[in-house]
Amino acid sequence: ETHDRVLPMIPMRNHRLEHEDAHVRAYLNVVMETYSSDTTVALSEKTFRALCLPVPWMLYSGKHTVAYLNSLGFDVMSDIVEHKYDSMIENKTAAYGDKMVDFLFEGVEVVERMQVERPWMRAEQAARINQQRLAEMKELWPADFAAWWPSVVEKIK
Repeated sequence: ETHDRVLPMIPMRNHRLEHEDAHVRAYLNVVMETYSSDTTVALSEKTFRALCLPVPWMLYSGKHTVAYLNSLGFDVMSDIVEHKYDSMIENKTAAYGDKMVDFLFEGVEVVERMQVERPWMRAEQAARINQQRLAEMKELWPADFAAWWPSVVEKIK
């Protein structure tokens, strides 16, 4: 049912974009993290590239990952992408819905809205905020790592 509903909305190479250009000129960047779990947040360069680009994005990752990024001070553009799927569990059950299906349909709805609203200035603002936040975190990293590392060493002894 999901496949049949979405298939007409996914054109086959109807563009002339190169891979790197596509990240900047897309209506929406869809990030699928390598690891997704109900109990773990695991992020890669894929997520941080999307945070820094002036393009709305969606992230399929562990439960509450987008909420965690928001708590760290990143602009997750909740006014453009609702990220409802972020609070869903991985396993499909009748009581909780299907996270992947909700993620897919939210993506379709965002692109449809963006074709009308075109919130590019808002996306540029979010990218600037996120780039600044990453720069701040880079400055704090050596002290954070120095404070964290001894506890790790103790646990692995």
